Amino acid sequence: MNIKKADCNYLKTQFDSGNYDSVNTYLLHNSNLPGKRANLTLMQSFSEVISTLNPSEELYNYLTSIFNSTSNGNDENTMLVICGLIGLGNFYNKNSLKKSEITTLLIQAMNDSRWRVREIVTESLKIIAINSYSEFQKIIDSMSEPTLLEQRAIIATLAHPIILKTNSQIEYSLRALDIIFKNFSKLDSKKDIENYKALKKGLSFAPSVIVAAGPVEGFDILKKYININKSINSAIKENLKKSKLLKYYPEEIQKMTALFECKI
Repeated sequence: MNIKKADCNYLKTQFDSGNYDSVNTYLLHNSNLPGKRANLTLMQSFSEVISTLNPSEELYNYLTSIFNSTSNGNDENTMLVICGLIGLGNFYNKNSLKKSEITTLLIQAMNDSRWRVREIVTESLKIIAINSYSEFQKIIDSMSEPTLLEQRAIIATLAHPIILKTNSQIEYSLRALDIIFKNFSKLDSKKDIENYKALKKGLSFAPSVIVAAGPVEGFDILKKYININKSINSAIKENLKKSKLLKYYPEEIQKMTALFECKI
């Protein structure tokens, strides 16, 4: 996590004093938005400070308030939205009374039209998984028929190496990978085009991280879906280019590459 001590110190002082308006002003002024890249270091510093605070009703109301700020996804108010979102990830495991409400907000964020919100929700989920993987699983398992964007959020979150440490975590990620590839193989690429593209993009990088953590089963999953359709082949080929796989499994990649049909 990239944090800045000066940011943490200032934010902690303002929170301890109950100066929420000052926190918001600081976030807005230092957001780097509008622009190509939001100040993610500041967001991580905000997250770090939230993790140290008492999970009070007042803090929860503040986080939900800024998460629900009106923004177009690239204005300075977007900084409030993503900070509220990552703050809720920290809050989740500290207050059992709010878990259901936060789960609803996280799922809302997975389906948000703003790409920055969809990116940061994976960070919120990662925080929950680090603090309690079983709680993270409860959230994912509660989504019986996840949308394309929800599946994209799931696979992107599972691809964080920090939550691919234990055998059970790796096995859970591999099962999810298999299910999402299976779902993707049945989709019509001409329907829900933008969300289809978003899921395909996620499947073009995330599997490589999961496969690197569990290579035997992981490569078997990729092999199972080779030549199903052009989109899946394209996604698998992108994963085979990733350094995590190229460096350690060149022979396996060579074998898999030979399986692709020229016509696909």
